[in-house]
Amino acid sequence: KGALSNGTNVEHIKTFIQVKLNNSTHLSGIVHIAAGYHASVFASSNGEVYTVGLNDKGQLGDGTRYDRNFPVRVRKNNSTYLSNVRKAEYRSTYILGCTFDGDLFGTGLGGGNFGLTAKDRTYYAQYLNSSGYIPKIADIVCSAGNVIMITIDNEVYISGTNGNGVYGNGKKSAGDFRPYKVKFNDS
Repeated sequence: KGALSNGTNVEHIKTFIQVKLNNSTHLSGIVHIAAGYHASVFASSNGEVYTVGLNDKGQLGDGTRYDRNFPVRVRKNNSTYLSNVRKAEYRSTYILGCTFDGDLFGTGLGGGNFGLTAKDRTYYAQYLNSSGYIPKIADIVCSAGNVIMITIDNEVYISGTNGNGVYGNGKKSAGDFRPYKVKFNDS
């Protein structure tokens, strides 16, 4: 679906290629990348974030559901690009990331993560800290069923599935899509 960023839908290339913004310009200044089977995300040194690939749930954050063969810059709305981005993570139907100010943002359909549900699907990046239960974020990692965050106060939060006990709370459960603060034993 264009996740290779070379302007085509070719599924496999056996050599490395330089990512292009269009037919003549290459993407540069990238300091963080995330990729999945259907899309890729690139965060630049100047706080911009670009996405490419499958966009059936609005996960690329460009305001559409059109798949992209070249990277597009993530938007907050039709006229404003998302900026000040520290890091962005991709999962099959959504992107979550954090800004240098600690704000958490998301696009697409997050399987319930932080309000990105089918009813509230978003085609533009939305800030998700405003509810008050998500603290300021310094780093974020998304796995197949979980989101793990480190706050600016060096606390660890997790949300998502807990079927194998990944919350570290001594229980196995279906999980919760509100962040759970991980407690560490001093032993």
